Amino acid sequence: MNRSELRTAVKDRLAIPSSGDGLITDTFVNTSLNDALNRISAERDWWWLAATATLTFDTVNGAATLPSDFMRANKLVINDALAEPIPLEDFLDPENTESSYGWVIYGSQVKITPVPSTSTNGTFYYFRNEPALSSDSSTPLLPVAYHYAIVAYASFLCCARRQDEQRASLYMQEYGNWMRTLSDDNRTTINKRIKFNRANDYASWE
Repeated sequence: MNRSELRTAVKDRLAIPSSGDGLITDTFVNTSLNDALNRISAERDWWWLAATATLTFDTVNGAATLPSDFMRANKLVINDALAEPIPLEDFLDPENTESSYGWVIYGSQVKITPVPSTSTNGTFYYFRNEPALSSDSSTPLLPVAYHYAIVAYASFLCCARRQDEQRASLYMQEYGNWMRTLSDDNRTTINKRIKFNRANDYASWE
């Protein structure tokens, strides 16, 4: 469903008349739909939000900018081998760790240590956030089969605005049921291994 269809589904559930509703306006429903997508995105590392990006690490700070839609990190592969994630404390003081190579996320950047002597590329595996539905023709990344999870949470927000606690509770229960279904389906798809060269335990660079 696109934003227009999702909004209609919410309004049908709330029995909003064709003349409109002073509290539950189209603008409020649109906002609620995006709030629902943000909530779903934050719940888990969902398979449909898995993404990759090519990062280029500079020779000054060993840094690369995170993708604009970044939410959570997964893996970093450099020179066809998996790079080792390390705690920030070890990154700041490499003598505290057994590994001389590693990466960390700090602020809006991914940083690797040691700083490479030449520009170095890596493949960054991460989970992105759902983009906002900015027009009525916009559609979520969430697979269509689960779109009523969006409707359920948006309906909850609308009922909360009306201070209709009983119906709000019912829609939150429905949303919880959708999350359990999604979580079960997620286990069968997201836990696939990233293939990389195992000649070395972890990646290294110059």
